[in-house]
Amino acid sequence: MPKWPQSGEAKRISPLSTSHNFCDQRKDILRLSTFNLAHGRGRSMSHFTMRRKNIEANLISTAKQIQRSPVDLLALQESEAEMTWHKNLHQSQFLAEHAGFSHVAQGEHVYGKRYSYGTAVLSKLKIVHSESHVFPRSKLTFPKGFVSAEVISHCQKHFRVISLHLDFLHEKTRQRQIQMLCHYIQKQKAMPLIIMGDFNCQYRKNGVLEKLALELDLQLWNPLEKIISFPKLGLRLDWILISKEMRFNSYELWDDLVSDHLAVRAELEFL
Repeated sequence: MPKWPQSGEAKRISPLSTSHNFCDQRKDILRLSTFNLAHGRGRSMSHFTMRRKNIEANLISTAKQIQRSPVDLLALQESEAEMTWHKNLHQSQFLAEHAGFSHVAQGEHVYGKRYSYGTAVLSKLKIVHSESHVFPRSKLTFPKGFVSAEVISHCQKHFRVISLHLDFLHEKTRQRQIQMLCHYIQKQKAMPLIIMGDFNCQYRKNGVLEKLALELDLQLWNPLEKIISFPKLGLRLDWILISKEMRFNSYELWDDLVSDHLAVRAELEFL
């Protein structure tokens, strides 16, 4: 049986390193993406029946696409840190090695003797501090949570990036989860903020996204535009929110990464 991590407490995590260094670019520009990795299963029905070599092939395919349109930061959801029947493949680190990221901050929101997984932040920029947070478990669903990382930009600005995964079943649960997220952020040192991930909801009046944006004074890219990131249901579930110290220069979907979700990619500029 899986173990449920204690909710509401910060767990400091030590970022893993790879052999890569970040690339040069305009110092005030930041390129980033959020992607539900779906355990590396691609478009298969279940990852439990897949062999490690098939998972690796999906991750390598994803890495090649990322290298064609590089990003400085990648937020992952449903990324495995360990899975016995996948021979303990650390998916975030494997993807980082093949896609050119220098640092990996992996959260474990569900873990047991045979597996652990959660959200992660992959970065070409230096991560100076990172934490994993687990939301209280809701009925009928596995725990969700977020990884928070303090990062230093190309122009030497400190900012916070959060990879977030919210409950897929209950709106009230998602509302409670963003309240906890807001409470956490408001206790931290003030700095530019990026929140991205799988919110499992669309934008609506008095909904999760509107409340989060208002509470933390964040901006979204055209929230009412019909951008479908989960084609199976025709929904926009994956989002990027940024604070007022930055602006969006571009916003697009990657439709060729291997998952049932599409990746969201954006270019930001520090003001």
